[in-house]
Amino acid sequence: MAPPSWLQTTADKLAVWLHGGVRVRVWHADGKAQGSARGGNSSAQAARLLRTVLDLEPEGSGTVDLVSDGSGHWRITVRGSIADPTFEQRLRNVVASG
Repeated sequence: MAPPSWLQTTADKLAVWLHGGVRVRVWHADGKAQGSARGGNSSAQAARLLRTVLDLEPEGSGTVDLVSDGSGHWRITVRGSIADPTFEQRLRNVVASG
């Protein structure tokens, strides 16, 4: 799968604008998971969450929306072919502990 299209990038920006948090988009290139992240309080937060998602080696492509309530609790929504319950639970465990 190729990097995000203009339409996907626009959808990512819109999702962050409407819901806040960070949107991570995952795709595979050259047999390796790649990704981009938008939003967050800082680019460092978005980069950290992108690394966290990619370190879990998702199989497939899709999006992950991560929205913090400010007190350490995260709402995580996974869409696309990476929406595997096992991957989602591993992500919840890692994000909640970090």
